[in-house]
Amino acid sequence: KKSIAQILEAGWHLLTLINEILDLAVIESGTVSLSPESVSLDEVLLECRTMMEPQAHQRGISMTFPQFDRPCFVSSDRTRLKQILINLLANAIKYNKMHGAVVVDYTVSAPHRIRINIKDTGAGLPPEKLAQLFQPFNRLGQEAGGEEGTGIGLVVTKRLVELMGGAIGVDSTVGAGSVFWIELISTAAPTLAVAGGEAAADAPPLLPRGARPRTLLYVEDNPANLRLVEELIARRPDLHLLTAATGTLGIELARASLPEMILMDVNLPDISGIEAMTILRDDPATAHIPIVALSANAMAPDVRKGLQAGFFRYLTKPIKVTEFMDTVRMALELAGQRTAEESPALVPVPPHAPVARTSGLRILVVEDHPVNQEVAKQILERLGHRVVIAANGHAALAVLEQSGRGAFDLVLMDLQMPVMGGLEATAAIRNAERGSETHLPIVALTAHAMPGDAERYLEAGMDAYVTKPIDGVELTRVIDQLVPPDAESGMVPAAVATSAAGRPAFDERVVRARLGDNAQLFEKVARLFLEDCPARMRAMRRAIAAGDGEALREPAHALQGAAANFSAAPVVEAARQLELQGKNGDLSRSLPAYHVLAGEMQRLRRALRRASGRPRPTAPRRQRKQSHA
Repeated sequence: KKSIAQILEAGWHLLTLINEILDLAVIESGTVSLSPESVSLDEVLLECRTMMEPQAHQRGISMTFPQFDRPCFVSSDRTRLKQILINLLANAIKYNKMHGAVVVDYTVSAPHRIRINIKDTGAGLPPEKLAQLFQPFNRLGQEAGGEEGTGIGLVVTKRLVELMGGAIGVDSTVGAGSVFWIELISTAAPTLAVAGGEAAADAPPLLPRGARPRTLLYVEDNPANLRLVEELIARRPDLHLLTAATGTLGIELARASLPEMILMDVNLPDISGIEAMTILRDDPATAHIPIVALSANAMAPDVRKGLQAGFFRYLTKPIKVTEFMDTVRMALELAGQRTAEESPALVPVPPHAPVARTSGLRILVVEDHPVNQEVAKQILERLGHRVVIAANGHAALAVLEQSGRGAFDLVLMDLQMPVMGGLEATAAIRNAERGSETHLPIVALTAHAMPGDAERYLEAGMDAYVTKPIDGVELTRVIDQLVPPDAESGMVPAAVATSAAGRPAFDERVVRARLGDNAQLFEKVARLFLEDCPARMRAMRRAIAAGDGEALREPAHALQGAAANFSAAPVVEAARQLELQGKNGDLSRSLPAYHVLAGEMQRLRRALRRASGRPRPTAPRRQRKQSHA
């Protein structure tokens, strides 16, 4: 195990070295793409703090960050600024003493200049080593030390700071520590460029009664720019805004929600906006969506490159309100034309956005990956549901326990998660439901479904499954099947509740008469029936999951015959429905029919248990007179 750990550690070190060499090569060649814009310093420092504090805590190092009395903005590429600060913070932690401290602050060093200081309590550096600090591959005598490094990170940091019009330096005292500082150009907060005739703009279109708003997806990592676009979209009641902070999440949200148009920042923290657009263009499901670039790269070659790459329009920051709103209108018009004109055979796009019959549900999403969490949350909230997130099965059980029975209408459960996986969590939920009248629908979330997986999920107590990336239409269909409209939270489906109100679960008097009024025999037969039924129900679930009509017929027929002995008409009819579906080979409605049967079985089970523990019912007076005649 130790050897494997060493090999893995060496592999990660080599990968880091390769990445930093490639980064330096791109910078030195002059081909690095920067997008200088107004960036909130307090927001970036907060993100860096969140990322680096766990590493500091492992070494017992305290971290102190400045409190901003008012917003502070610098002109920089947001992604590259985070790279610079994280590199400096990582060095301050790595070369600090155990239980040391890292202090971050900022000052106005000159007009229109902001200096950010990162102070550590490490060993410090003598003057002769400070002179060699920004040389490639020079680790200043630390090559044989216990801390890994490449000697390239500070070189990359220096080049990036200078490319953004800033400066970098260090002050160090042997035995006391070092202060690394960077200076950047201060700037004003992002603003909207309002034209003179803006006040006379046309009134925004109203949303027709009963119509759903059209969706606009904005892929942007700068919160300040996000807020500006949110302000503009708020003027359009016919639009619903989705946001994504990375290109990868933007692609997943686009595939899941199929927005009418996409706004795409060109410089994103993971992949470029052009790469993300290319992926969406190559996907038949999203190829029809107009994608508009919105970038601080305002030079003519940048605009030309973006339009040639395939953007519908290329807008530059600061945002010009009239230009922005006109572009949104044109993109939506184009989206409407494409939807009406393009043949489904050529563009396999779902015929409509997901429209749920059931809305307003409270849904627990159990998922550890933040991208999948956000995708599920956006889809469900767009459908009008309320969402709570749990990062693993253990956290989900805690949420369910604290919320109380009936607090949630449905659970979306990932299968592979740290701490506790989905199958184990499902088993715990089903164990907690034993003896109660509730059945909480659980839908498995899986990246792939191999042969036999569906049966395994249903056997574990799950009610259905959807594959990732999540398709909004498919998820809507599954939710509508499991929780029909007007179903009560945490209870059996509405169809079952209706039948329960209209008919008894079984005819107790007929059954007892059939058994000669023998209470012990009644209890024995009821017990045998209740012990046999779970296996029949599991067999039906496996058959439905496998799409095997022949395998569905046998357990449905057997359950129908057994229930007939108790004159349990609701169960008999529900089981007969499933038997006929299996016989005809049409299983398209078998899952809803199965849940109707499951609800009726719950009702019959409770009724039989109550009847087994009480005296037999007294015959009506008229029947007693007849018996003595």
